Order: sequence, then structure tokens, then C-alpha cells
Amino acid sequence: MSIVTGLDEMDSRGRAPSRWWEDQSHSGDAPNNDAFKVLERSKRESKYMGVPLEARNSLAFVDNVQSSSASDGRWQSHEASQQPLYGPDEYPPGKVGWHEEDSSSVPQTHYHPPTPLSAPYTPDPRSLDISRFVTLPPPYPRHHPAVSNSHPDLAEMRSVVRCLNEKEEAEAIRESYRSQTLGKRQRAESWCKHQRSIHKQDIEFRIEHGEMSQEQFDEANLELEAKITKSEKEVAQADFDLFQNTVLTPLHSIFTERINLANSSFDMLNGRLFSDAQSRSPNLPQEEGDEQPELLEKLTQLKWLFEARETLHHRIYDLLSERNDKYKAIVLLPYEQSQNQNKYVEAESFFAKDAQERRITFEQAVYSRAQAFLSVIENNVTRGVEVQLSAFWDIAPSLLEVLHKIPSDLEGFGIQIPASEYDENPSYYEHPMQYLYSLLGHAEKSTYQFIESQINLFCLLHEIRSHALIVRGRVDAHGRDASWAADEEQKREELKLTEDLKEKVGVVEGQWADALGRDLMEAREKVREYLLEKGGWDDEREEV
Repeated sequence: MSIVTGLDEMDSRGRAPSRWWEDQSHSGDAPNNDAFKVLERSKRESKYMGVPLEARNSLAFVDNVQSSSASDGRWQSHEASQQPLYGPDEYPPGKVGWHEEDSSSVPQTHYHPPTPLSAPYTPDPRSLDISRFVTLPPPYPRHHPAVSNSHPDLAEMRSVVRCLNEKEEAEAIRESYRSQTLGKRQRAESWCKHQRSIHKQDIEFRIEHGEMSQEQFDEANLELEAKITKSEKEVAQADFDLFQNTVLTPLHSIFTERINLANSSFDMLNGRLFSDAQSRSPNLPQEEGDEQPELLEKLTQLKWLFEARETLHHRIYDLLSERNDKYKAIVLLPYEQSQNQNKYVEAESFFAKDAQERRITFEQAVYSRAQAFLSVIENNVTRGVEVQLSAFWDIAPSLLEVLHKIPSDLEGFGIQIPASEYDENPSYYEHPMQYLYSLLGHAEKSTYQFIESQINLFCLLHEIRSHALIVRGRVDAHGRDASWAADEEQKREELKLTEDLKEKVGVVEGQWADALGRDLMEAREKVREYLLEKGGWDDEREEV
């Protein structure tokens, strides 16, 4: 990756630099009536400072006025009247108090010494303008960071996920079935015990009075066993019918509806990701996390939808498997009662083979869905990493340029500090380097968001790849005899994925350190040592 640099007047993402103070009104008809004209902060730069959408939209008119006036070389009176004006110590919307580049980066033909009656607060041109440490990076801290999964635009998706994972309705249905079937089985067992007790008493009485022959005894026993056998069959059939009507039918309908909801939500969110990929908006890395959900949060919601959908598919599979087991019990019961071992083994083998085939078919479907989902994640992660990387390299050169202007010896070195900052922090009068330290810390944390975003995306991709690998291992295991060899191969694949993740994270961290991180940390340490030497350091400042 190459660091692209440009002229001073185009060193901030291809736009002319701006000023944090405001120009004053005209006075008289002297040749320098439009003196000390200063470019306002651009609409896009204000966005990076976390200005609300409504406030940014109000800046659009100013951008158009500036671009249309460039050919004339001066402001028209009616355009100037539309421009927002600020007092001596007032600032544009956003981070009040932050300022921007030094005057050397603006062409000299665009401003002249001011002539107002009361001069505004004006920074010392000999001091370094460090406002780019705030105006260039994205907002920090985020209003809705991706790791919190709390962006209001995705509230509906989070509600859908909760609905898909809701278990109370299914548990209520199953609890109703369990209570009903338990009552039926208890009554059936009680009836059987009662029949055996009556039979025993009757046999004993008839034998005691000599009223029963051996043939009658055997016939009575067979009659009792036939009644109990019939009762057991009726209980098994009743249990199957009850499960079919009270559990299988309603739950299958509920799970199917939820799967359809998961599919539609998944497709909708995936379609939004596709639209974002087509737009390729350069503002997206800064808008995400504030106006728009970050890509990581969208992909996390997509993962939750996928996991909820897979859970529903598994619950349907278990539901049908339970139905098959109950049907198998009905079929096997007569062979078990008659002690027909051959028929029993044959039927057991048939059901085992059917269950195995159902399992293979189900695992193949799971693997197919996992591969499709992995493809979606891979495409979006690749795009997201490219966007974040491009955005980082877009601002890194300009920040590095300001860093290189900070001398090794800070004695006598001056920086431009907004007037309002002095009001909020009187200690800046005695120790102005405290302001520089705070801005360096802000720039480091703010720009590192680009690196965190890439790492988090790589970790998410690793998680999905690992899941797809596990599912593939289940499918492959059905066609292999050597399960040990299959396990060893899967472990090697998992280790390979982990090493790949470590390598990518190392590359990203290394790029951050080489491009900006190391210089930022060295500058902070240099300022910290200076503050310690001058007595302007306090431990709370490091926490801030």
C-alpha cells in the first residue's frame, strides 16, 4: 500500500483545508473589504467530528457557495449573507473548541489582514495548528459502537432474533403434552396392576375351591396377557396420536413460520449489505457507528439470524425424529410382546438405517447453508477491510505530517489553542502541552478504530470458517471408516485457520504501528516527559 500525499491545500482527503475561527464582516469600500476571508470547515470534515446529520445538512449550502465563488475569486454579497456567522469565541457545530490548519496551508491570495472594529480571537501563526488530530479521524468514542450491538437502525433485527429464539410457547406446548401423556400412562399402569390383582385373587379363590383345572388356568393367564398386551398397544398408539396432534403439528407450524421470518430478515439485511457495497461511499467508515450501524454490527446480526435459523432447522429435525421414535415403538411393540426376535431385529435395522439416512440428509443441508453463509461473510469482510484500510491510509499521511512538525525539544514550542479551551482548562495557560497531549491521545484512539474494525471483521470471519469446517467434518465422517484420521485432519484444518487469523491480525497491527501508531506513541511519550519535567503532569491525565 502506498501513502498518497498531495499539495498543502489538498492534504485533507482531497479538499481544501479550513479554519476554526470565523471571518468578520466588511467595512467600507476599501480595496481589502473582503480581508481575512477564511475557509469554513468542510461539510465532510464536520461529519468526522461527529456533527449531527441536521447540522451537517445546513452546511451543504456553504459548500456550494464556496465552490461557485472560486471562479470569481471573491464572495458575492448575497452569498455572504447566507453564510453562518460566529462571534469572536464561537465555533461551528461539532466539537466546539477544536480548530484546524495553520494559515500557511491556505493560499495567501484568499485572505488579508482584518479591519473590523473589534479583532476576533486569532491564533498565533507562528504556533503549530494541531486541530487535524481531531478533525480528520472519525468520532470517538462512538455513540453506537459495533461491539455493543445497540444501533437503533438494527433494533428491528434484534427484535426478530429475540422472537426466533423465544422458547416459552414451545415449552408450554410440550409441558401440556407431558402432563397429558403422564396421566394416561399412570392410568394405564394402574389399570394393569388392578387387572393382575383381580386375576390373582380369582385364580387363588378358584384353586382353593377346586373350581379350576390346568387348562382353565392357562386359558385365564393367556386372556389376562392378551388384555394387557392390547392395553399397551392402545397406550402406545394414544401417545403417538397425542404427540402428533398436540406437539408435532403446532410446533412444526411455529418453527416453519419462524424459519420463513428468518429467511426474509436475512435476505433483507443481506440486500442492504449488497447495496452498501455498490455505493462505495467514502464517508461510510466515518458514518458507521454513529449515523449507520458498522459493518461488523450488521454482520453480527446476520450471524445471529443464521444461528437462530439453524437452531430452528435442528428443532424441526429433532421433532420429526421424536415422532419417528414413537412410531417405531408402535411397530416394535408386537414383536417384543410375541418375543419374535427375528422380526424385531429386522424392524430395528430398518428404522436405524432410516434414521442414518435422515441424519446424512440433514447434515448435508446444514453444510450447504453454512457454505452459502460463509460466502456472504467472506465477501463482506473483504469489502469491509478494504474500506477501513482505504479510509485509514486516506488520513494517515496528513496526521503524520502534523506529527513530524512537533520538534524533539519542546522548549519554546507553541501550539494553537482555542479560547474556549482556556476557559475550560485554565492550566493550559501555564502548561499548553497538556492540550497537545490530550489531542494526541484522542487521535490515537480515534484512528485505531480503523484497525480494531479490521481485526474484529477477521475474527468474525474466522468464527464462521471454523463453523463451516466443523459442519463439513460431520458430513465427511459419514463416508469414512477411520474416524481417528478424520479427527486429526480436522484439527490440522482448525490450526491452519487459527494461524491464518494470527497472521492477518499481525499484518494489520504492523501496518498501524509503521504508518502512524509508533509515531503517535513516541510523540505522546515526548510530551509526557516534558510535562513531568515542567510539573504539568498529573496521573489523572493518563486515564483521560
